[in-house]
Amino acid sequence: MTIACPAMAARDDDEIVSADPTKTVKPKVAVVAPPPSREPAWLEKIVEPFTVTAFMQADMHGSQASEDEVEQGGTLLNQNRFMIKTARARLDAQWTYVAAQLEIEANTVHAPTLRPYHAFGTLQIPNPKRDAPPLAAASLGLFDTPFGFEAPESPRLRYFMDRSTSSRAFFPGVPDLGLWVHGQLSAFRWSFAAMNGEPLDTMFQGLAPVSAKQLVMRLGFEAKARDDFDVAGGVSTLRGKGFHPGTDATKNIVTWNDFNEDGAIQPSELQGAPATAAVPSQLFDRWAIGADVEAHLKTKLGTTTVTAEVSVADNMDRGIYIADPIFLGQDTRELGFHADIAQEITKWAVVGFRFDYYDPNLDALDKRAGLLVPTKRAITTFSPLVGFTFPGVAWKKDGRAYGKARVLFQYDFIRDNLGRAPNGLPTDLANDSWTVRLQVEL
Repeated sequence: MTIACPAMAARDDDEIVSADPTKTVKPKVAVVAPPPSREPAWLEKIVEPFTVTAFMQADMHGSQASEDEVEQGGTLLNQNRFMIKTARARLDAQWTYVAAQLEIEANTVHAPTLRPYHAFGTLQIPNPKRDAPPLAAASLGLFDTPFGFEAPESPRLRYFMDRSTSSRAFFPGVPDLGLWVHGQLSAFRWSFAAMNGEPLDTMFQGLAPVSAKQLVMRLGFEAKARDDFDVAGGVSTLRGKGFHPGTDATKNIVTWNDFNEDGAIQPSELQGAPATAAVPSQLFDRWAIGADVEAHLKTKLGTTTVTAEVSVADNMDRGIYIADPIFLGQDTRELGFHADIAQEITKWAVVGFRFDYYDPNLDALDKRAGLLVPTKRAITTFSPLVGFTFPGVAWKKDGRAYGKARVLFQYDFIRDNLGRAPNGLPTDLANDSWTVRLQVEL
């Protein structure tokens, strides 16, 4: 027996119609969850595999050593100028097992320059933790020399205007061509590289003058002790071969010096230079050992960053006092150290101070009264810094800020023995410098 309900009536389309024909009530539909992915969550495809970033640093620079003159060879001595320190655009591609990076740089430090700065591909074993470095990876191409903390650090992240003196001496340009194997295990970080041994901005501009490869190793750690405190550090080693170019063979040469300036050739004014045989190129050893540590402490005032790094090397200077034991007749031992602190004041300002010490030759000698005596060629730099940060300079429709800018001022009090006093003794050269920098990034 069927009992009809005057309030409800069924319809073929499964709608339930109330007694009021103007009202229709939809039944509740069960939500069926999608089938689980066949791959673990940490192997899912990245939503946006391509990331484009860019930044630019424009400087206004001045120095006490500046002169409106050229030195022998035509190099300009004026240092009071405006310049583009660096302007870079970077493309990162990231997939599960493959990654790549291409970065182009432009600058006007020596001359208007446009060049590849990074260009390498990577095969990797992904990390189960999202946004973490791969467990293991192998990269081939043009990448930063993985020595120490400061050399491979991006200038985009650094508050101070440039790397320390020893870092600029050892690595005038950081990127070099080679094979890089690296990875992490928990807090432990490891990195090994075989490279040409001639980074950008050195004499051979990334080329390989010798077949022996420069071997670089860094073992380190990154640990988060508390939510507001983390520390990182490591030790690095480098060993490679330096190259002393040989000379070409020459022919017999006759030269004329017009001693009496009469325009006529006299037999006594002729001099002969015999032919010389070619001198083969020679190799020499170079090595470096370094240790570094960095700590970050977050407080209500802002983040405090403390960094220290020390390195001892032999024949490594390729940018300031070129170390060539074949030419000098002896090996050159170098020592470099720097310690700096930067304090962010909320998100709007920063203050900092750096102590930088570099001795390019621990065995340097100077001639005084006809005698060779030990001397110091160390360069010590004290650098206070102050700056202001503008968190957002570009806005999108969603109301979020993208990109930021900062203005920094740094004064370098440089103490060295590059000058000479009236009595001929080494003295401090008046070469203090200052820099105002505008950095804009995306």
